[in-house]
Amino acid sequence: MKKLFAALFVVAILSAGCVKEPVALYFEQPVVVSTLADTTRAIFQVPDVDSNGWHHWDSGADTITMSLYIKETAGENALISGISYKIYDIDGNMVDSRGNSYIPYTNMNAHDQDTLSMNIIVDEGDAKDLDDADGISDNVGTGYVSFTVNFLDEKGTQYSSVPVFRDIKVIKP
Repeated sequence: MKKLFAALFVVAILSAGCVKEPVALYFEQPVVVSTLADTTRAIFQVPDVDSNGWHHWDSGADTITMSLYIKETAGENALISGISYKIYDIDGNMVDSRGNSYIPYTNMNAHDQDTLSMNIIVDEGDAKDLDDADGISDNVGTGYVSFTVNFLDEKGTQYSSVPVFRDIKVIKP
C-alpha cells in the first residue's frame, strides 16, 4: 500500500511539470476620458412664473449649454451612445437627472478626441431643492452637476466614463 501511495505521489509530481500554464486574459476596452470646457461656476437665473416662490409644479426654467472634451486613451475604438447628467444639492443629494442619447452612435476612433455639448435645464423644482438645501430660503441655491459619457466597445459592451463635476448656482432674477 505504501508503494502505491509513493508511486501515485511520484506520478503526481512528474505530471505537475507537464501541465500547461494558465492562459492570460487581456481585456481590450476603450477608455473615454472627459473634461469640462469651462470649469467656472455656472449661474442659472430661474424665473418665478407666479411670483410666490419656486415650486415643483411651476414652469419656470433656465438652460445653459455646457461642453465636454472627450478623448479615447486606451487605443481602442469606441461608440459614444450618450451623455447623462445629474444635479446635486450642496449636501450631495440628487435633485434631477437627464440624458441625451446619440442614435446613430457617434464613432470615436482610437486616440481620437471630440467635443460634445449638452443643454442643462434647471427648472423651478430643482431651484427650490437647491435653495432649501442650504437652509436659507433666499432665492439663491448652490450645488453641482456631474456628467458621464456612455459608450460601447466594438463588441457592444457598455461602459461609462468617470464623472466630471461643475459647480452651479441658481438665483431668482
